[in-house]
Amino acid sequence: MTIDNFTQLYQLLKPRNILPDFLRAVDDYHAECSCKPAEKEQKLKKCNIKYVNSIPFLCQNKNILFSITKDYVIDFYYNGQKKASVRK
Repeated sequence: MTIDNFTQLYQLLKPRNILPDFLRAVDDYHAECSCKPAEKEQKLKKCNIKYVNSIPFLCQNKNILFSITKDYVIDFYYNGQKKASVRK
């Protein structure tokens, strides 16, 4: 499995309410009106920071991820660069 961005991680974690602080940030971003571009951009940056910061935690606690997917390898990317890879 490849996770390229915060939206893909959100879709994986949301049904199980894993990392609620991260999920709240993404929910806030999606709820922000596009008519407020500065606020929307600020929330986008917050989501990206939380995404990148959550990768080490998820790698250290890989059982969380592998309890919700049958994949044996999960690769995390950000801006096209591989940030981490975790194996079952």
